[in-house]
Amino acid sequence: MSHIHTFRQAFVFALTLAALVFSSCERVHIAERQTSLTIGEQKQLSVMGAVDPQDLAWYSARPAIATVTQEGMVEGVAAGETYVRMVLSANEQLLDSVKIVVEAR
Repeated sequence: MSHIHTFRQAFVFALTLAALVFSSCERVHIAERQTSLTIGEQKQLSVMGAVDPQDLAWYSARPAIATVTQEGMVEGVAAGETYVRMVLSANEQLLDSVKIVVEAR
């Protein structure tokens, strides 16, 4: 068998394996697309997909409007709109975000 033929077989195997791994990966995202709450109210955001919750970090774009814990619990602080971002804590890669609307009571 030639080196080119062996290389071709190894390359095809690697591509096939990569395709199988990629197709079995599930996109990690926040289940809610938008969440509304009142000042002082708390809501737990739901994560969909295969990920260890300890590998996630949560951030509010405007903590003066709504805060978020590292477990994804959002609390309304003042009336307005903001976004909460969910990222991989290891490299800050953005996984998803959700619009948060806080209304006065």
